[in-house]
Amino acid sequence: MILPTRLRDIFQDRRTPGFQELLNLWSVEDGALVGVDLQYTRLLRITPPDVFYFSAGEITHQGVGLGRLLDTLPEGCTAQLMVRVRWDAAKRLDDFAAAERPGGEMIRFILDARLEGLRTRLYKRVEHYLAITTYPTNKATSSSFTRRLALRTPDYKKDLAAEHGRRLEHLNRAVSAALDALRDARITARALDEYEIYDFLFEKLNPAGAAVAPHPKVRKDLTLRSQLALNACAVHFDRVVLDGYYHRAVNLFVRPGEISAPAMTALFEQIPGDFDASVAVHSLPQEKANKDLSQTATLAAVINGLSLFTRYHEAELQTADADQLQAHIKANFQRLFLMTAHVVLRHTDVRTLGANTDKTVRAFRNLDDSIGVIDDMNHLPLFLATMPGHSHLNSRAHVVSTDAAARFMAMSASWDGCPTPQFMTPTDDEKLLGVDLFDKDELTAKHGLVLGVTGEGKSFLTNALLTSFYSASEDNHVIVIDDGGSYKRLCELLGGQYLEPALDGTYAFNPFIDKTFLADPEDESDFITFMTLLIQLMLRRQELSNHEKTMIQKCVLRAYELAGDRTPIIGDLHKAFQLYEGDEEDKKIARDFYKNLTIWVEGTYSRLFNRQSTFQATSRFLVFDLNRMTDPSIKPVMLAIIKSTIHPKVANKRLRKIIALDEVWKFLADAAGAALVNELYKAGRRFNVACYVVTQSPEDLLSSAVSTAVSQNSTVKWILNIGGGYDKLPLLKLSEEEITAVKNLGKNPERSLYRKVFLRFGNRKAVIRSTASRLEYWLYTTDPNDVNKEAALKEKHPDWSRVDVLRALAEGRA
Repeated sequence: MILPTRLRDIFQDRRTPGFQELLNLWSVEDGALVGVDLQYTRLLRITPPDVFYFSAGEITHQGVGLGRLLDTLPEGCTAQLMVRVRWDAAKRLDDFAAAERPGGEMIRFILDARLEGLRTRLYKRVEHYLAITTYPTNKATSSSFTRRLALRTPDYKKDLAAEHGRRLEHLNRAVSAALDALRDARITARALDEYEIYDFLFEKLNPAGAAVAPHPKVRKDLTLRSQLALNACAVHFDRVVLDGYYHRAVNLFVRPGEISAPAMTALFEQIPGDFDASVAVHSLPQEKANKDLSQTATLAAVINGLSLFTRYHEAELQTADADQLQAHIKANFQRLFLMTAHVVLRHTDVRTLGANTDKTVRAFRNLDDSIGVIDDMNHLPLFLATMPGHSHLNSRAHVVSTDAAARFMAMSASWDGCPTPQFMTPTDDEKLLGVDLFDKDELTAKHGLVLGVTGEGKSFLTNALLTSFYSASEDNHVIVIDDGGSYKRLCELLGGQYLEPALDGTYAFNPFIDKTFLADPEDESDFITFMTLLIQLMLRRQELSNHEKTMIQKCVLRAYELAGDRTPIIGDLHKAFQLYEGDEEDKKIARDFYKNLTIWVEGTYSRLFNRQSTFQATSRFLVFDLNRMTDPSIKPVMLAIIKSTIHPKVANKRLRKIIALDEVWKFLADAAGAALVNELYKAGRRFNVACYVVTQSPEDLLSSAVSTAVSQNSTVKWILNIGGGYDKLPLLKLSEEEITAVKNLGKNPERSLYRKVFLRFGNRKAVIRSTASRLEYWLYTTDPNDVNKEAALKEKHPDWSRVDVLRALAEGRA
């Protein structure tokens, strides 16, 4: 029996270079990674778009851009796409937990409640890099500096200053052309600096050590490989062992017959565990490459004709492939490249690594019957070939045309979220997404929309968003306008203000604001426009002529004159109509306005609306519940007047405010209401306010007059399973691909564990998993049985704080 190690000895020369010798790391100079063989490499961190939401035309456009990148590569230059996947993104939760927040036991509880659910699983981190490598043209120069075991680097910059400058210029031209092509493909890119390159290499060469300590300080008088490779590498027939991790490689052996642009992304999503993937495309001298391809076809044809009795099918296939490739590149003005593609998996458990490798081999078969092989005896060079400046170590190269290579280089990545999130959530592709509802880079306006039918988790998601935002900063304020008591318990838990307007005189709401807020002409104009809309609602008029609007605006200003030093009330406006001067037609209009406003001044509604406001909106969490207002005709007016009563808070631009309209949009469903919603959005942009419309009746909302105002202003959309009405979604400016994603939300076999939510955040898209931890359940529940259980436990333990009670309920100690 021949042992595997004996097989290795037969096929591999014992003098094959070892780990340190194969490491092609000399130095980093002027931002370029210089190899021992004087390869020059620029390493770019790239951020591709999420092609899952691309139309066919957009996918084609990206392919054209990547094809341009390859066609502009100088001959003898390599472009290497590297994808790094690590299941360590849960570390982001530590940063999230450590962020500065307001003090208080309840704030800490809200954070703990969110983290409890998030910490129960692992999340992946996906990074994309592109390396552009050029090679020395002077072999004598290259060989004179190639010293396999050198630990101390000579000052090659001094000896070859001119050569170094020429090589840098050559590399920079190639990189500049690549950056232009990436921009055309809507892929953002930036060059890594010297220390980021060290980090990238150190993590690869010290997988366990890099998790606990940064790379050591790098000295320029020593080779880079001697300073960054701190661990011995054990090379076996079927694996490589480095720093406690086992590594195995799966190499592309047979190319797929056809490959679509997103196919490589789909392949990477099927690969389990940590891995590094590499697709390297080397630009060939075209004249020689075409000549070699012709010789290959000729030789295969000759081999096929050697026997009169036997057909050599492999030779026939080689002839056909070569002929087809030549015809294709000539007809489409394309170039020839050498391409390699492989994946290196890693794990601390060798059995798990074996299982993951088998799954990866099967994943390759899903790529239109391509074949990936576990490349035993080559695991070390393939391990290194996933690093910049080492792609030449993968010897399984395929001759491909521009468009085929571009499809292998196709890049896609789901959104990683905002850099300083207030809300964290899992995504459907098992990443961790952080969201900042006031992100300046992603959002031009901050307004949002939450859609979902009953039972799909709309209330939980809304509560989680609002409390996460509230607990992130003392400058974050939440105002909820509700119609049903859904937020009463949460408001009490947060120590907020809960107001239930009614006609009994408990509260008064004055629509006029202090004139100090009108010093700015724009503020005055906005307020007068708002008051015109409010009076239109009070008069119950569907439309007003421009002349009638002008009369109302004059009377609003007149009311301030009549009020003197105090803030006007509706009675002052009422009197201004009574005193209106003009021709007989104007006086008649003013008299009609005066009569129709009387009910608001002297009638049933006067105690609520014709007094100075009787409260100060000082709390950071403020709820207006309209449930006690049994006359639906005055709810639109109440909703509008609330805007004025909270104006001092809204006008403070230092504060970030969310105004959540939960189901109350339906009171503004006519033309006047739609105009009022537009004014709310307009004020939001000026005063750092995000208006959120929340509804469990998406079809009704999208069929109403207010839908245009909502859709045009809502840059953030959280859409749960809506169960139908998908034909209305184009009103929300969703593409066909995004609507398909919404339709698929209901196809969730793990519905009992989480709800899927489509998120449109500016131009970003994601599908998240909305789930509640035990603590969050007890924080947000409004179930009467749960509320009674909580009350009973608090009565049993009167010395317990509210947080103590909630923790006990979550832990089952009730």
